[in-house]
Amino acid sequence: MTVRNVYIARHAYTAAWLPEQEQPNSRTGAPGDLPLTDHGVQQAKDLAHYLLSIDMQPDMVFCAPSYACLETAKPVGGLLDVPVFVERGLGEWHEPGSPAIADPVDFATLNSLFPGLLKEEWGSGTTIEPSGQGETREELFVRCSLVIAQLLARVEAVYPDVENVLLVTHAPVKIALGLNLLQLSGCDSPIDEDSAVLQADVCSLDKYQSATATQTEDNDENDGTAMPTSSSAVAVPWTITMNNNTEFLRDGEERRWSFQGASAKDDTNTSNTAPGDEGETETVYVSVDLANGSYKEKLEIERNAIFQYSGLEQDRPLVRIGDKLYEGQWGKLLGTELAFPDAATINKRGDSAETTASGDATPSDGDSNAPGAAKTRKQELRHAEKIYRIVDRLTLRGLQPM
Repeated sequence: MTVRNVYIARHAYTAAWLPEQEQPNSRTGAPGDLPLTDHGVQQAKDLAHYLLSIDMQPDMVFCAPSYACLETAKPVGGLLDVPVFVERGLGEWHEPGSPAIADPVDFATLNSLFPGLLKEEWGSGTTIEPSGQGETREELFVRCSLVIAQLLARVEAVYPDVENVLLVTHAPVKIALGLNLLQLSGCDSPIDEDSAVLQADVCSLDKYQSATATQTEDNDENDGTAMPTSSSAVAVPWTITMNNNTEFLRDGEERRWSFQGASAKDDTNTSNTAPGDEGETETVYVSVDLANGSYKEKLEIERNAIFQYSGLEQDRPLVRIGDKLYEGQWGKLLGTELAFPDAATINKRGDSAETTASGDATPSDGDSNAPGAAKTRKQELRHAEKIYRIVDRLTLRGLQPM
């Protein structure tokens, strides 16, 4: 059996982004390797509860050797009851000439800081690790190419029943890993014909599905698959089905990072938001229920609603929001899975516990006829997370009055 799904998460909000006078000491002794803030701890819990609510839960977690990454992975390992391994190849990226590049924290130190969390049989991971002299973007890309290829090969050889894995790492590594899975040529590669690029918000989640897993699906839904090149050591092409997902986080997107607008300073208190990313566009998802045959033949808009549309079957439909008129243009959405969670329901192996909307676990006595059982079931159905598979997007452009 082969690995079918690879999830890649960026670590949650770290104290390294606080003002210097508010930063705690490093728990590992490595400069800048600080714990999560209270906000980051909550983000890690939100990530864990989201992964608990989906069908294809990770069977294993591989984590970069940093305190923030392990603290992000801890709720996932505990809530899903899956093993967590340290993988040095997922370590932070430092550019050549960066001051005080610390050696990766050793397994014994991390194991003492997170007792009972880490599994020893993986050791420190593959033979790949970051260079102590720093890495260019090209060297980072090669490192991620080798580590993802070796990691997947080792998992399939040693753990043949594992289908889904989660990697918890830093923003540059998260992106470089994804670009290798898509078999692109380098860290600056766009991923579609519109020159879109991979980005990484704090505690965001990407999902990649192997070609073997997509063979049974409709070919029209595989538009996220990039054209293979010879630059990656990854042999099988993958499709991105979840891109920079933060819908499960209470505060949504934060501290976006991309190769197009930032340096390697992923874990410093310097803002890494790409220049020009803010204020240019706004992405809004709107659910619209359409009855069959409800399209209008002419591009006309009625005068009786705040949100109005006409001609959705046309290449350029019209949309009106309030007093603003827009012309739309259809395109393909990067990735095909977007989650809009209300309150996650349980989906845990064995059904040994029941998780409420607040995330608290309550023991189950196995009696489905107990008082309140029917009410609980109704609440679960009402709060069940809705996952939409979206393959098209409509880009709106404001129209000026004649």
